[in-house]
Amino acid sequence: MNYLFIALQGIKTGLGTGHVSRVKRILNNLGDDFYRDNSVNLLSNCPAENESEYKLLTVNTIDECKENIKKIIKEKKADFVVFDTLDYFQDTYSYCANQGIISIGIDTASEQSKYLDLLINPVIKNNYSYLNGPEFSIHYEESKLQKTKKNKKSIFVCFGGLDHKDYFINIYESLEELSLKYEVNVVLSENNKDFLTKKHKKINFFYRPSNFYEILKSSDIAIISGGIMLQETTYLGIPSIVLPQYDHQRKIALQRKEEGSIIDVFHLQQKNVLVDFIEECLNSDHVNDISLKSRSFDDGFGIRRFISALNIYDYMEWDSSFFKKEIYQLNFKKYTENINNLLNVLCSSNQVDLIYYLCPSDDSKSIDFAKKNNFKVVDTRITFSLTYKKLQTTKLKENAKIVISCSDNLSRLEEIARNAKWTSRYYNDDNFKKNDLKTFYAEWVKKSVEGKLDDMVFHVEFNDEICGFISVKKQGINYGSIGLIAVDENFQGYGFGTALISYASKYMFDVMDCAKVVVVTQEDNIGACTAYGKIGFQISDKSYWMHKWV
Repeated sequence: MNYLFIALQGIKTGLGTGHVSRVKRILNNLGDDFYRDNSVNLLSNCPAENESEYKLLTVNTIDECKENIKKIIKEKKADFVVFDTLDYFQDTYSYCANQGIISIGIDTASEQSKYLDLLINPVIKNNYSYLNGPEFSIHYEESKLQKTKKNKKSIFVCFGGLDHKDYFINIYESLEELSLKYEVNVVLSENNKDFLTKKHKKINFFYRPSNFYEILKSSDIAIISGGIMLQETTYLGIPSIVLPQYDHQRKIALQRKEEGSIIDVFHLQQKNVLVDFIEECLNSDHVNDISLKSRSFDDGFGIRRFISALNIYDYMEWDSSFFKKEIYQLNFKKYTENINNLLNVLCSSNQVDLIYYLCPSDDSKSIDFAKKNNFKVVDTRITFSLTYKKLQTTKLKENAKIVISCSDNLSRLEEIARNAKWTSRYYNDDNFKKNDLKTFYAEWVKKSVEGKLDDMVFHVEFNDEICGFISVKKQGINYGSIGLIAVDENFQGYGFGTALISYASKYMFDVMDCAKVVVVTQEDNIGACTAYGKIGFQISDKSYWMHKWV
């Protein structure tokens, strides 16, 4: 396929350098297989080196690009267009739809967005996007660095690639004063990089540093302008003071302040109190709560989700091998005519037995169109999430204990898994053999004890007998997830299921350093839903699993 990415910068339009940086992150993480099988072009007005994997198409101005965009799409025979341009090309969305071109918009919010096949808004939730919120932020892999502990508290300052409101200049004197007591690290923008030549005794100046994330992760507080930089500090749990450069950044920052994930939205009129305000924050326990809250928004897998969407569908290797069927999963959340045409091509050129499709429950158009094309709803998937402050601990029954499972416990764990009354989508689909499914879950717990699927398994022992188990997995640096949970029917009613959930969640918070724990179950699994509610879990998503047998 021919892919065309469009990423621009321009102060007048509110397009900062972060849009270009974000797309380049995507391009640099696509992988050799993707570039071997596809042609990739980047259309941009941002001066940059041409990367070997993709071809850089340069335009001088945004207006020049806008005048020629349809011509460029046609000349490049684009099958797939990605817009990271704040709706600057919204009149092109319908053109792509009419031409059968798959299109993705990032940070889009216009009425014309309805013509896009996929909308991603990593920063803020809105009514137009299908993938909303910080969990779709796109980060560098370097952001997985562990936080550096320092004796001296550290302040990070960065106003993006273009500090066009001169925020740094305006707060420079305050930073000088703060640097007498704290470490102050400033990543300079293009328009104030001349400060590199100044021999300041206390402030550390950087310009496009190769160790950017090392500097950021060592910080206790960040002073930033919003935009993509705010996504970085959110993910890393750096409490931030935000000075927005654009109206949309201000809206985002105000929402984050209301959520409690940033310190404050600052105004230059307040700069005379900046020093005292920062000192107060650095010596307050409140910033720790903000850090934890911030981290709970983002698991760091946004780039993985985005690249998965670019592949449109994935071959489900484990499922196919286990069930001896050729099984694929659609990665798009929105089901459109263009997507359906591609699936038809897939089915005509490959052996396909089954296609999975996970559809948002509130997208009636996609649901109806998928049903029209022979998809059937087999399950209602409920996602629960839990933060540390919401966790409710439970008391374990006398003579009972919870321990980490090992290979010596496998026989009993597999027995419980085989005999459990599962309510999954597989059981709701008559095309799957029920005996196969018993083995499916037994294999799941086995692989998890071995650390090959989930990271580990806990089990509860009562009077020296294993009564039930739960599997857990660390997701990125911020999230933990519960995979499989089952209690032997002879030991139900003792509260063991609730105890396992509580214990595993607390373990992920305290030992794995997770800011959030998530778990997926079925709406009709009343027992599980009730148990999660008792612990403090809240519903964060509702979707439909749909199957299409070919």
